[in-house]
Amino acid sequence: MWNALTAIGTLLSALVIAVTVIMAAKQVRLTQEQVRATNRNLEQLQRATQLDGVMEIFRELAAPPVAESGHFIRTQLVAKMKDPGFLKHGLIDPSVVFGVAHPLVTTLWEIAEQSGYLEMRRKAVG
Repeated sequence: MWNALTAIGTLLSALVIAVTVIMAAKQVRLTQEQVRATNRNLEQLQRATQLDGVMEIFRELAAPPVAESGHFIRTQLVAKMKDPGFLKHGLIDPSVVFGVAHPLVTTLWEIAEQSGYLEMRRKAVG
């Protein structure tokens, strides 16, 4: 009789262990699904943050002072640079302009390239 009780106790212990293993496996699967969902949410948040940053850069590039500067560069700078009076009056010291503008222009160009903007513009222009 004691042997039968011991066997029943052992069987119940094994059953409890089996149920615990099954529940733990379900919990691991649920945790993995939650981690995947969290990773998807983080990726979406990262894309949204990048989009916000790029849109802010474009807003700044479209601001009136930048637009006016771009218009001047496109329409007048070449002629002005050929005018000795323009340079002699100290309005532009080429070393200062290139020293200050080069890093800014390079940085802006790299941002435009990395953001995909230049490729988009090249495709749009043809």
